[in-house]
Amino acid sequence: MHTTQQERLLIIVLVVVIMIGSAITIQRRSRGIILNPDAPTQRTDQEPSDSEDTVPDPLVVHVTGAVVTGGVYVLPPDSRVMDAVEAAGGLTPESDPQRINLAAYISDGQQIFVPYLSVSDGDDFNSSGKLPENRPASSAGIGINTASRSELEQLPGIGPVLAGRIVDYRETHGPFSEVDDLLNVNGIGPQKLEDIRGHVSLY
Repeated sequence: MHTTQQERLLIIVLVVVIMIGSAITIQRRSRGIILNPDAPTQRTDQEPSDSEDTVPDPLVVHVTGAVVTGGVYVLPPDSRVMDAVEAAGGLTPESDPQRINLAAYISDGQQIFVPYLSVSDGDDFNSSGKLPENRPASSAGIGINTASRSELEQLPGIGPVLAGRIVDYRETHGPFSEVDDLLNVNGIGPQKLEDIRGHVSLY
């Protein structure tokens, strides 16, 4: 009977030891899978850098006046007036570069007009901003193939309406081959043509 009690006690002790060991093992394993909440996490996505340079847009300008080939040109950013003039083929012999700042920066959508020598003096204009009708003829003048509407309005007897018709005519029919072709523009008759003949050129 005494031997049986010792065996029971031994079995109980063994069971308790096994239970304690199992509990310790389970607790250690559970601690091993807990993530450290204070540990820094690494981001896999890469945010775009604010330092990346954006490519500026090109400049579109309209070059007219005393240049070889007036028209619309696309130039790199930070271009100057002299770059636009070079793109238009350069200055003509009738140009007056002293009246334009060739070193100035240009902006998108700008119109650049290179003045002619024949209209360089302020005395050539009357109080209305037009050339006087008795101005002597010159081999150079406002180019009827390149001048803008506002430039054509400098001619005697040419207002906004007629200036617009001249521009519309050359855009529809092509450049004027001779000054007399202005007679084909509605509103310009022989007398008006003679009034402006000495002030225009085929540029």
